[in-house]
Amino acid sequence: MGQALYFSGCSSAAIREQFAPFSEQLQCRQLRRNVEARTVAALESDHVCLVRFTSPSYSHWVLAVGVMYADGKPHSLLVLDPLMDGVPLTPWNALLEHWGSKKLRNTNARWSEKASLDKVVQVGLRSRRGTTLALA
Repeated sequence: MGQALYFSGCSSAAIREQFAPFSEQLQCRQLRRNVEARTVAALESDHVCLVRFTSPSYSHWVLAVGVMYADGKPHSLLVLDPLMDGVPLTPWNALLEHWGSKKLRNTNARWSEKASLDKVVQVGLRSRRGTTLALA
């Protein structure tokens, strides 16, 4: 369904359209306020978040699957990046470091570069009654 957008990229509205056929099973919403804190809260509630960021060379979506802490504060988002190879024995293959600061960096096995947060879309499963279920 999303193949036509692969090289041109897409907006958060297009992402939500991609999930529309699954609306009975999935809840999908864009985070607009307090994005950094709400992204961490979503990940800690076993949801996942699609994060769009820009770097000096491209704009890119990744799937955030967890949070790494340093000194008791969220430091990095653990992400699955389709541009990177898998890392054995880990459920992520890259980091968005310095989460919630102006020093955001996209870091993976090949390089690390400065990035700017663009959009975050939270995705979670729905129960039959419409409440959100935790992703396990």
